[in-house]
Amino acid sequence: MSDPARRHSAGPASLARRAPVAAAPPQAAAPAGPDPFEFPPLAERLKALFALRAVARHGSTVRAAEAIHLSQPAVARAVAELERAAQVPLFVRTARGMVPTPAGER
Repeated sequence: MSDPARRHSAGPASLARRAPVAAAPPQAAAPAGPDPFEFPPLAERLKALFALRAVARHGSTVRAAEAIHLSQPAVARAVAELERAAQVPLFVRTARGMVPTPAGER
């Protein structure tokens, strides 16, 4: 096979002469434990925790949203998410704003 044209031909005969491609080795199961490239669960809730602190300081989602430069619905959603996760109310909602419960104070 000294002819360069024959060496690079892609005809069926040249395909049959190629060595078979080895199958990829099976992948090992993922190790148990935290993935080093994922944020820990608490880090995912940092924005919600900032929102919670702002509502406690400012007394309402509107004023808290202005203070931390988020929309009011985002702040209200973050507080509700934390309340669901904690399974306890963190604020008492009144006509004049929001007052933290003892759990919300902590």
